[in-house]
Amino acid sequence: ANPNAALAQQKVAEYERNLKYAQSNVGTRERRTPADKTYWTLGSDRDLVMAIQGAPSQTMQYHTACEQTLRYGNSFVELHNGYVKQYDNADGNLRVLANESTVVSARAAQGSWTLGSTQAEVVQIQGAPTRQEQYTSERFTTFYFGKSSVLFENGQVIGYLNADNNLKVSLQ
Repeated sequence: ANPNAALAQQKVAEYERNLKYAQSNVGTRERRTPADKTYWTLGSDRDLVMAIQGAPSQTMQYHTACEQTLRYGNSFVELHNGYVKQYDNADGNLRVLANESTVVSARAAQGSWTLGSTQAEVVQIQGAPTRQEQYTSERFTTFYFGKSSVLFENGQVIGYLNADNNLKVSLQ
């Protein structure tokens, strides 16, 4: 008879789906330790970030959205479903790949670009962006191709969102 009964039933179904998803990841996600890697990057899982970074100074949990924020001083790492969605290295204390001057060597298939590609290479392959954003720091630039986006740091690709499935990106 409670006026919130319908919402509660919706939440039960939502939480059950989230629980099944989390339980399916427990058995399938590969465990990694700092011996395997000395850095993490966009898409890394929570276990790897914490193994490399250590315990965060603060953790904020958003259960209904399956999101979590790990704070390391003024720097933070945002996770969605246990994987790094974005970060801000304000204190320079995050051991994140995109913060280093070198980029992991990646090879793109012919006619595509990849992580580490230059802005010129992306434009040559992808064509002119529909929109471009320059952040207050000239270090970061985002090219938009419709709803898809490519993030550059110091002129090299460090991440992308292929929302329209129109990016000619490959990772090999």
